[in-house]
Amino acid sequence: MRVNVYFETVGNAAIMFRYYDEANWYSLELNTPNRKKLRLVKKDEGEAEELISQDVYFSAGVWYRFIIVFHESNIQVWMQTGNLRNIERIFNVEDAAVQRGTVAIATNEFNGIYFDGISVSHYDTDIGISDPTASKKKSLGSVFG
Repeated sequence: MRVNVYFETVGNAAIMFRYYDEANWYSLELNTPNRKKLRLVKKDEGEAEELISQDVYFSAGVWYRFIIVFHESNIQVWMQTGNLRNIERIFNVEDAAVQRGTVAIATNEFNGIYFDGISVSHYDTDIGISDPTASKKKSLGSVFG
């Protein structure tokens, strides 16, 4: 899954995937209120749990590109800031609680954020990123599992 995000004013938003129902989903939370964090959260059978987080200070007037790779139990989150060509893997976690679902975007009534270039591809589709720490025999492949 690819999503470009632009903050006109810095606020919070979420990119949701494997959204099965209100009680079962994963969410990449951007700029968690009062925390300045990027968080990967899951909700399994109604119980929310933060899987991992990292301090990320978002700036107004800058585009951010997120690539979320989810395949079986592996979830990877990649981020590119502005016009920089480098893309950095932020998260790489294993979790198999929710295995299927749709995608969604959430802003919690925040109006100063824009989304563009939203796409979902089959896992075998090349997404054009490589992991320098991965074995040469393994490829990140695509974004949909």
